Amino acid sequence: MSTLSNKNIAEAIYLSLKESSDKVALSKVVNFLIKRKLFTKSKNILKELEILENKEKGILKVKIYTAVPLKDDFKKKLSSALLNKYKVKSILFEEKIDKKTLGGIKLEINDEVVDFTILGRLTKLQEHLTI
Repeated sequence: MSTLSNKNIAEAIYLSLKESSDKVALSKVVNFLIKRKLFTKSKNILKELEILENKEKGILKVKIYTAVPLKDDFKKKLSSALLNKYKVKSILFEEKIDKKTLGGIKLEINDEVVDFTILGRLTKLQEHLTI
C-alpha cells in the first residue's frame, strides 16, 4: 500500500472542490480525511491547498525573517526580483521579526528556504569545519 503525501491529498481535494462548489463536496472531503485518519494532517494539507490556490492565481507567498523590520524600498526591490524569478503576478510578504537571526534575511518560499542570515552562515561554516 502506497502512502499519500500531503501534497497529493491537497491536489485531489483542490481539484474536487474546484469542479464542485457545493457543501456536499466539502462534506465528502472532511469525511475522507476522517476515514483515512488524515485529519491530524489537516494543517499541512491546508498549507498545500493554499500553495495550489496561490499558484493558480499567480500569487507567491514569501515569509521573511529578519531581526528588524525591512524598509519599503528594500521590499520593492525584493518584490521585483522575486516577480522576475518566479514569473508570478504578485508577491504576498509575511514578515516575521526574529531576534535570533542576528542580521541578514531568511526567506521561505513554498518549500524552499533561502538563508542569508549571519546565524545561517555561521552554522554552515561550523558544519564545514567539523567535516
